Amino acid sequence: MATRRSWISLFQTIVPRLLEVPTLAALDEAYESVGGGAVSLVPTTMINAASAAFAGITTQMDSWRTGLRPASTALGYAGASPASGGSGAEETGRAARFFWAAPMASVSTGGGLSGTLTGASIGIDGELAQAPALVGAAANFSTSQMQEDGTSAQAQTSFGSVSLYGVYQAGPAYVSAIALAGYGNANFDRNLYGLGLALSTDTGLDGWMLGGRLEAGYGFALGTSGATLTPFAAFQPVGLRLGSDTENFGPLGAGLTYGGNTITALPAYLGVQLDGIWTAGEGGTYAPFLRAAWMHDFSPNREVTRSFAELPSFTFSGSDIPTVADALDLHAGLSFKAGPGLTLSAGLDAQIGNGYSTVGATGAFRVRW
Repeated sequence: MATRRSWISLFQTIVPRLLEVPTLAALDEAYESVGGGAVSLVPTTMINAASAAFAGITTQMDSWRTGLRPASTALGYAGASPASGGSGAEETGRAARFFWAAPMASVSTGGGLSGTLTGASIGIDGELAQAPALVGAAANFSTSQMQEDGTSAQAQTSFGSVSLYGVYQAGPAYVSAIALAGYGNANFDRNLYGLGLALSTDTGLDGWMLGGRLEAGYGFALGTSGATLTPFAAFQPVGLRLGSDTENFGPLGAGLTYGGNTITALPAYLGVQLDGIWTAGEGGTYAPFLRAAWMHDFSPNREVTRSFAELPSFTFSGSDIPTVADALDLHAGLSFKAGPGLTLSAGLDAQIGNGYSTVGATGAFRVRW
């Protein structure tokens, strides 16, 4: 009974403030703030973290597939043994094994959102002795935060994942696949300061994720330049099962209960990659690349189911948090051979979306063992 009285006190505190809001636009913003729609930041940050993990692994598979090799073997199938994958396995007569690590960082802005992500991936992979293929496993961990300025709300998220991956070449064609399992833990903070109320709360939400990426492409040699133009298509489905938790406003009692629903992302990519090999006058070997794709998410909704803690049967899920249904996805970088069995690389990434945009940078080293 005391809990119900506290809940009534909470709404007795909030409702008079809503009645004082002067305009319809301001009232809509106030309802969004009270209704906790900004909790959509939680699945947004988790799915974005998984996308960054996918991108890091894809870059490593591309590094093996395109390789640092002479211009005459830029496609990886001319003048190389089927098992070499263009990686230099023929130098020792055995299938090569690799260890790699790649830090990453990005900034998101636009649509009233701002956020950052930092993290790193590590992996081990190796060539198959009897096939032009690479298989491996990777782990990723990142921390991120994203906030919506209009509602004084933010999500701070930690996300970790493990992945299995592989790429197979058949002449100028290739197909690659990634399977990912991940777990995220987020702290969702919000306040009602915009209504003139000194009320704030935080809620812990976690989620389990399963996802994958399937990509296929076909490379065309650009004359004798040593460059390759590769059209490709990819599909990257992700499912997030979000846990639930109830916020609390101290002596005024519980507010909203969040979560308990499944959120899916179904982005598809259609694009081209331009890469090649350049040998400098001092003998250094460099491999620049540019990857551009149009991304369309067939399921951009990131809404989280909510209910009043004392009225659990009354649920709602609307949110004004912007989503990215269509975007230009860009990756550009440069790899160079730093020594026998060691490759270093650096890159810039950008996703220019209709809801908000993200730009970032990555670095990596890849060593043969």
